[in-house]
Amino acid sequence: MPGSEGEKRRFFRVKFAKYLDCSAKIVRINQEVVESNKHIDLTIVDLSGGGAQAKSQLDIPFTVKVVLEPQFTLENENFRFTGQISWKNKANNEYRYGIEFVDVAKTEEQRLIKCLNKYELKKTRVLAHMYQRPIKVKSEVERIIEAFAYPAYIVTRDYSVVSVNKAAWKYGLLPGEHCFKSIFANEDICSFCQMEQSSTDDAVVCVNDVDWHGGKHAVYWLYLGNGLFLHYLKLKSQEN
Repeated sequence: MPGSEGEKRRFFRVKFAKYLDCSAKIVRINQEVVESNKHIDLTIVDLSGGGAQAKSQLDIPFTVKVVLEPQFTLENENFRFTGQISWKNKANNEYRYGIEFVDVAKTEEQRLIKCLNKYELKKTRVLAHMYQRPIKVKSEVERIIEAFAYPAYIVTRDYSVVSVNKAAWKYGLLPGEHCFKSIFANEDICSFCQMEQSSTDDAVVCVNDVDWHGGKHAVYWLYLGNGLFLHYLKLKSQEN
């Protein structure tokens, strides 16, 4: 799972509303130095002072010890670290990797944490502005999801649940947590998640036959705008 227990205790982890572009090169495989200037494209999903979660179309072997040198820009500052792949998962047609930074100079660690704090503060201010402005919009959306006879939620782009209907309350699902944890009891983004796809398609996206509370459900996503998504589940017997 993402991050070691020690890393979780020591560092806070920032999830990006817009994922961070990253270029990396493989510098060592096991103990052998790799002499190459070839870079691979990664996308950073979340980041801390001790490591990152990244995704890629490239299948990097996990049967050997792979050390990367990721480079990225955050808050107009450039960073380059050495990191070892600590875990690997496949989701849909892409791979997710945990990258644990190694041999990081204290000054670089502090510089990264400073930029992460700066980014998180800006994100908090944007969200605060968003939810101060559309109180009326939010209440309208809440009335819409209350019309659903099955569990329905409003989720932000960073997977935070901000509103649930009565059908969801009956399952003990509350706002304030990430949808993958609150709804599906996962520690990371669900392998079948289509939230980004619904934003791209600007249409309802559905995945069938998802196991939830002892039954097969169809799971739906619809992008509402302003960084908000409608997310709901229907038991297969409720399908028309």
